Amino acid sequence: MTLRPQDAAAALHAACVAPLLRIAYSIVSEHADADEVVSDAFAKVWRDSASFDGARGSVVGWLTMLVRSRARDYVRAIMRRDRAHDRAEVLAAGDTTLINIGWSTEWDVVRAVETRELETMLSRALGQLPEKQREVIELLFLQSVSHTTAADQLGVPLGTVKTRVRLGLRRMRVLFDDSGIARLTL
Repeated sequence: MTLRPQDAAAALHAACVAPLLRIAYSIVSEHADADEVVSDAFAKVWRDSASFDGARGSVVGWLTMLVRSRARDYVRAIMRRDRAHDRAEVLAAGDTTLINIGWSTEWDVVRAVETRELETMLSRALGQLPEKQREVIELLFLQSVSHTTAADQLGVPLGTVKTRVRLGLRRMRVLFDDSGIARLTL
């Protein structure tokens, strides 16, 4: 039995819509905006399905990248609109000394959003690790403890610490790859 394109699209939507909405919401912070972003991403996938290259990644990865990109673009557009509105009010009031307010803050806000999003994803990834792997990774990377000090604190051999780190980082890499995030150098 051959799957019709409409059925395949419906199955993809059903399987991915909830996690994609969570990603979009974590960036735009409004449910209606997140829904719009995800709908726009699915429309693009449907329109541009012929350009999909399976050698470059999965469909889910492509969708995730599109949702993240469109959500960030949405936040930037809102900030540009708000800045333009603020500048128009300043001009209407006749105060030209404040026209450039906000120009340098757009990238600060974008960086803050991206940082918050990455922190959330890292926290989720750490939460999915086995306790012993998470414990070692938190010691080494969050508390800046050396491998030797971690081994002493945990009462395990140095080789065990290194193995737990390697396995934990490998698992985190898989979690990030599965979520469609560009591969991190871990």
